[in-house]
Amino acid sequence: MRLTAFDLGLKTTGVSHGDTYFALHAPTQLSRSPMTGERRQGRFGWWEETFRYELEDRQPDMVVVEAPFIHPRNVSGAVDLIMLHGVLRAVCARLELPVASVDNRVLKKWVTGHGNAPKEDMVLAAQFWKVDEGIVDHNVADAVLLWHYHMEAGDASESA
Repeated sequence: MRLTAFDLGLKTTGVSHGDTYFALHAPTQLSRSPMTGERRQGRFGWWEETFRYELEDRQPDMVVVEAPFIHPRNVSGAVDLIMLHGVLRAVCARLELPVASVDNRVLKKWVTGHGNAPKEDMVLAAQFWKVDEGIVDHNVADAVLLWHYHMEAGDASESA
């Protein structure tokens, strides 16, 4: 099965195709605050094109994504992140790709044994898993681990 995993972030998104993994960085002018309506629309348009290009290029059979986490101290950021998930799901719907969503606490528990593991532990786990000390971005680490999680325990993940 060809699988693409995303750990979505408004500024940086981690991507893993299993054999390759990298970070996608939103252009700086689309990431600055304050987030006006025009800038927000530009940001989501850029992400939509980027997701479509990435998925059309790799042609996966499925997409797996870390479920959005809503932090009570950053509600506006959480809303934008949920909207970004919607953009990815819309692209996947157009391409007729199924999407599996994995709760970050489930992923952390599977990887480290603790559902509240810090980002540093996830990066170390990804480095160990891929035998690559070059993985330093926590978004890329999560994408790599999401890919492995779904390939190993895919039945346990929540499809939507």
